Formats: sequence, structure tokens, C-alpha cells
Amino acid sequence: MVITEGESQLVSSPEWIWIGNAYIGPVRALLIFFAVFVIIVWFFAKNTKTGLRLYLTGGNKNSARAAGIPTSRIRILAFVLSGAIAAVAGYTLAARLGGISAKFGTEWFMPAIAAPVISGVSLTGGRGNLLNVVGAAFLIQLIVTIIRFTPAISGFYYELSQGVLVFVAILIDVLRRRMMGIKE
Repeated sequence: MVITEGESQLVSSPEWIWIGNAYIGPVRALLIFFAVFVIIVWFFAKNTKTGLRLYLTGGNKNSARAAGIPTSRIRILAFVLSGAIAAVAGYTLAARLGGISAKFGTEWFMPAIAAPVISGVSLTGGRGNLLNVVGAAFLIQLIVTIIRFTPAISGFYYELSQGVLVFVAILIDVLRRRMMGIKE
């Protein structure tokens, strides 16, 4: 914000924005990139020792530590991976829009919480399915797009709808935990 004085910056490099605007056949390159990225992350989470350790540490840190998992390193790795994935998301957004802004992504904070919870990811950790998260993210995007572009709905309801989505997602998580008998 200090460097750009809060102003958006256009990206003039065609190499930088290629993935956001290119097509491979009739399909947008960004969609192919997203699908490949999800497959890689899914494979990592399901088929590697480190991915399993991430799940176990998120589910119950004390049990994971008792099983010999270096939970401190795994938690650090979780934050590093989260930052790396956020950087990839920021790059693809900048490539798609042809510019960058310090305020990119602020409107996606609430849906970013709602989508995983709606998909079954526990707020307390240890449960979740990446493919369900992708499906929930598409559902959230559909809802947000409908609200944003429906002329009968005022633009002020956009942020309200995000808050309602998060509330419903948390309510679903709490009800799911109660029905399954899971205690925090």
C-alpha cells in the first residue's frame, strides 16, 4: 500500500498475463491450470507421508505428536503451503485481470471461509476433502455471481450475502459435529 500509494498497477508484460487470457483449444488456460493444480494438491494430500501428517496434525496435534510426528514442523509447513497457494491464487487473479492491487482478494475473505466449511471441512481441523471444497467454492461463486449481477438485488446485499453464507457454513459445521457426536 505504501509503495503503490493504494493505487492499482497495470501489468504490461504479456508473459505475466498469458495464463489469465490464453486459450488452449476452446478451453481457457486458467481452467486447465486450476484443474492440474487441484490434482497435484489432492495427490499430495492423499498419497504422501507429509500430506497424511498434515491431516493428522490438524485433527489432533497431541495424538500426532504421540505417534512421532514432528507437529511443530508440520504446522510451519502448513503455513508455508497456505502462503504459497495464496501466492499462486494472487498471481492467477492478477494474470486474469491484467493488474495488481493491494486490495485484491478482500472481497473473497468470507467465501473463502464458507466454502470449506460447507464442503465438510471442520473448523477445528482434521476433516476435509479437497474435491468437495472445489465443488463448494463453485457453489459459493455461483451464489455470489447471481447476487452481484441480479438487477433486482441492491449491491448492498452482496456483503450481507457473504456474511449469511459464513453464518450458514458455521451452523452446518456445528450441526454436523453434534449429529456425529464430535466434541471439540
